[in-house]
Amino acid sequence: MELNSISDFEQVKKGTKILVSDSSPQPPKHHKRKLATWQCNNYTGFFWGAGHSCGRFEVRIAVNPSGFLVNCYNAQGRHTFTVVEAA
Repeated sequence: MELNSISDFEQVKKGTKILVSDSSPQPPKHHKRKLATWQCNNYTGFFWGAGHSCGRFEVRIAVNPSGFLVNCYNAQGRHTFTVVEAA
């Protein structure tokens, strides 16, 4: 299920596995720097929450289930969010 609107994000439970993608194709493995950058923008994380911050709707995705490192994204930004596995 792709998350497109604020109401979609409000229905997702904390801990749900989410695929984060910037829709760019994966570079070849021998392009190590490009691949490292791509992997920072395209990964599977855990939904940590969503809410308003600094006048925008922000989505928080944790890199691991404990939420030790959380990345924040503008919900209307260039990334797409897809539910991989429900919590």
